[in-house]
Amino acid sequence: MRTTRTLALALLALSAIWVGSAQAASPVLRELETAIADVVDATKPSVVGIETQVQVTAPSLPEGFNIPGFPPIPGPGNQGEPQTRPAAGSGLIFRETNDSYLILTNAHVVREATGGSVKVKLQGAKDLRDATVLGTDRLTDTAVISIPRQAGDTVKPLAMGTAANLRVGSFVIAIGSPFHFEGSVTMGIVSSLDRELEEPLGGGSAPQVRARYSGLIQTDASINPGNSGGPLLNLDGEVVGINFAIYSPASSGTNVGIGFAIPIEKALAVVDQLIEHGRVSRGFLGVSMVDAAYFVQEEEMTLDQVRELFGTDEGAFVKELTYNGPAEQAGLQANDVIVAIDGTKITSTLDLQQQIQGLRPGATVQIDILRDTKPLRVSAVLGELSATDTGDAPQPRADRPTTRPGGFDALGLRVVRATADELTASRRAQAVKIA
Repeated sequence: MRTTRTLALALLALSAIWVGSAQAASPVLRELETAIADVVDATKPSVVGIETQVQVTAPSLPEGFNIPGFPPIPGPGNQGEPQTRPAAGSGLIFRETNDSYLILTNAHVVREATGGSVKVKLQGAKDLRDATVLGTDRLTDTAVISIPRQAGDTVKPLAMGTAANLRVGSFVIAIGSPFHFEGSVTMGIVSSLDRELEEPLGGGSAPQVRARYSGLIQTDASINPGNSGGPLLNLDGEVVGINFAIYSPASSGTNVGIGFAIPIEKALAVVDQLIEHGRVSRGFLGVSMVDAAYFVQEEEMTLDQVRELFGTDEGAFVKELTYNGPAEQAGLQANDVIVAIDGTKITSTLDLQQQIQGLRPGATVQIDILRDTKPLRVSAVLGELSATDTGDAPQPRADRPTTRPGGFDALGLRVVRATADELTASRRAQAVKIA
């Protein structure tokens, strides 16, 4: 009762302050309003609409998650029949040359375009411009396309910021073409950071290649179909993320206040390869691994027992190796625990995946492991992760990416996300288990 009364008095006092200071606060609010409007005026011309015709068979993102610009996604294991339909997305101009604009967008916006037809509409323009897809990368859901510049064009590339400076509560602005309403602007805050989603890239009965989108920005800025590929901006007008997915419990594909953006650093890390080669070349280690939570759940061990058996409860625990793959050639064995790559600490399979993703084929890496609780260092020369493994190889829509011999998939990790119940014994949200 006392707590309720205290809260009521506090709310009354706060209301009085707001009412009494409304006039005084007005200049502050006006200043914020002006700052937001100035950002929109400066950036909106560099945000484009993208239109394609696609043959869609929806991927199985976790239940309730949808990709803006595409039909509501069926639940896992319940993919829809292919259908050809118009699709819309957004993009942002991030570079210019003497004769073209380079546009950053999501891979899912353009990679399934029927006949390769992708068209771009600048803000306020009447005509669509034919675009060329320079490259796509499924593992970061990033694509680069280009359009020809025309006489009289005055659009300038957007400034690139960094998601690393964001805090929960930071103001952000989303611009795009939801439902073909071009140049729509919404505003919100950063609701959370470092979110993680997974998307199966393969299909059928074979083990699936999975893209693990980590470090995602969660925002309540309204994101709807057509916003995919558009920028998430800070109040300095800098791009801090690329909008790419929403959570919609009703499977309606519309916004309920939970949207996700890919940190701009992750997209910029691959654009040069996309421009030069059309795809991203990544290293391949050839291992199947789990986190400590696997042993807690599947082997009914305690974390103390895991530490006693392996010498740690952190790292990437080796379960299997690709025959004659880089890891096997380096001397890695089942039950080894990878704890560092080139001196960088590895605390989970996600850490390892991110390290391998950032390395080129042919790179030599120093791998610190624990074997029978004893430290050991081995050297491995990475192979190359094929475009088929990542889903970036040109192929008919009906075909699906295949796995490497032995059933290993993207980055040498064949994984299925552990459920929330499985993680109660360990707080490692990145824990995975063998499929």
